[in-house]
Amino acid sequence: MRASRGGLAVWAFVGALVVASSAAPAGAASNGCSEGAAGSPAYGVGISITPEFVGTDDVAIAAFPGELVDYDVTVFLRADPGGVIVCPIFGGTVTVTLPDGSGPFTIATGVALGIGQSVTFADVPGGRAYAVNEANAAPGSPRRVDATTTVVATSDGPDSGPDDNAQVTATAVAPTFLLAPSTLLTITPDRTTSAPGDAVTWTVVERNDTPAGYFPLPLAQPRVELSADGGATAFTTLTATTAGMTGDDGDGALDTGEAWSWTVTTNPTQDITITATGFGNGPRGRVFTFPGDPDERAIAALDVIGPSTAVGLSAAPTQVAVGGQTTWTITERNDGDVALTSPLVHLDADGGDDGDIATLSSGASGDADGDGVLDPGETWTWTLTTVITGDTTVTATGHGIDPLGRDITFPLDPEERAAATVQVPPPGILPATGAGTGTTTIALAAFMLIIAGAGLRRASRARPRPS
Repeated sequence: MRASRGGLAVWAFVGALVVASSAAPAGAASNGCSEGAAGSPAYGVGISITPEFVGTDDVAIAAFPGELVDYDVTVFLRADPGGVIVCPIFGGTVTVTLPDGSGPFTIATGVALGIGQSVTFADVPGGRAYAVNEANAAPGSPRRVDATTTVVATSDGPDSGPDDNAQVTATAVAPTFLLAPSTLLTITPDRTTSAPGDAVTWTVVERNDTPAGYFPLPLAQPRVELSADGGATAFTTLTATTAGMTGDDGDGALDTGEAWSWTVTTNPTQDITITATGFGNGPRGRVFTFPGDPDERAIAALDVIGPSTAVGLSAAPTQVAVGGQTTWTITERNDGDVALTSPLVHLDADGGDDGDIATLSSGASGDADGDGVLDPGETWTWTLTTVITGDTTVTATGHGIDPLGRDITFPLDPEERAAATVQVPPPGILPATGAGTGTTTIALAAFMLIIAGAGLRRASRARPRPS
């Protein structure tokens, strides 16, 4: 045992209860009882119990599940003023019952105290430290585990009268409030899809959402680390001093119910996943973070899209007599990583982009799933036959709307423009074989026969005459 350390820890749940008293004649104080002017004996024995973390003198006002607690118990005899008689005690027995219901354990017998005296029993019950356990929580709120201690003693009451050697009892309860710190970290980009290099704002929120009924625990030095490699390396750290942070009441601690918020802007050029990991310091060197607190990690992904298309244009034949026909083949290929809605191709003869020849949208082959969307990997194909009246250059300009609402076309996508030319030979020069109609082929044959006849005549004139 050890002497009382002066003041006693007093909480709403800790105290002493005197449960025995009886009437006695005033003035009977031959055994040393104190006597007021008038009144009855007040058996002033009291008891208090203080939870402490094992191996320390730190009072276990609140504890985490699993932490070990033992108790200091003090028995005292108070001299109450105001018309009462307080008498010494002897033969006292002190017991402790732990929050898990084990006990009662006897920690002292034969306790004797005079008026104003006290005695403390430290670190009891010896060798039976209690591991804080949520399952042992007392009914009601706030959530706590209660240990109970009791002293039963004999009061050396007035020598004459029925209260001499009466039994007196005092009981005290020691609560240890349960700590259940909980934080919730979130990270949210202002969009889920962006173009390369676009500014993206990420909102990071760290909230202390400890449930109601549990001991409020502020987390000291809270911070959030942001990483682009799954949490291995932080590219930025957010703290109470980060510019623009909101939510702190000014004490630099993440108090129960507080939500701290930061914004971070990046300009990603490729798909990115950002991992946010929160940290907060609790009592006794505890650091709350992932994975011990799973909600202290949050992940958000951004799809940096790469829309790309390529339009193709060819003509067959490429030389045609005036009034002949040629067939144009137009292709639109999605070689990017996102689907394009409302795809179309403008065919123009004036170098513009208004479809003065045709606007091709429906009727293409190659729409494998028939959804009218130019999906990645698809190639749509159209054919169009026109009459040629002169040298003609046709421009094809492709269009398609990406998930950001942008029209993917020339010049944003240089491959979304192509050109092809059909020529009409000048008078007297016929198109190549196979161009135009069958009439052109016959004319070419007649022309070749004329050239052959002229050659024969020149050969005949050059023949030598006989002598």
